[in-house]
Amino acid sequence: MYAVKEMERVVHEFELFAESSCSAQELTGVIVQHVLKTTDVKRKVSPLFTALCILCAVLTRKHTAIENQSRITHTHTHPGEPVPER
Repeated sequence: MYAVKEMERVVHEFELFAESSCSAQELTGVIVQHVLKTTDVKRKVSPLFTALCILCAVLTRKHTAIENQSRITHTHTHPGEPVPER
């Protein structure tokens, strides 16, 4: 709902500034510029956030693989039993 109110404000300010009828292209341009200005910070932070998510996924997979390998090794060996060769 906040976004709708914000767009209404942008349109109202543009109408006051224009003081005459405006084209759909001009109005759309004003709205697009407002959206770009509003989302600028998010678009700059997003690549860093994406890189961190990828790094976290890679580390999680490596950790899971190590845990699985450890579990396999411990379940197939018993005290006093020779370790199977691979």
